[in-house]
Amino acid sequence: MMEFALIYLAQTGETDRETLEKMMNENKLDGGAVMESLYEKIENVGIVKGRQETARNAFEKGLSEDLIADLTGFSMDEIKKIKNAWLSSKVSKTTH
Repeated sequence: MMEFALIYLAQTGETDRETLEKMMNENKLDGGAVMESLYEKIENVGIVKGRQETARNAFEKGLSEDLIADLTGFSMDEIKKIKNAWLSSKVSKTTH
């Protein structure tokens, strides 16, 4: 549970690395190992979000689902989910 809290704090930028390390030490967590794991997870989340944004932009440009899957590395199921979310967001923008 503490790791999730640390991930949240690091992702939001509300806490700097020094403060996160202090929190881990106070909670008797192996700071070095946890920090590396923490920043690796944050980096992976950023990469996935970037790929999702690429997929949305590709849908906006009219590219096919197959091509978008090839470009992003997402499975067709993931592409369909992203497309459905993208379409839903477009619909909600036009109805408000």
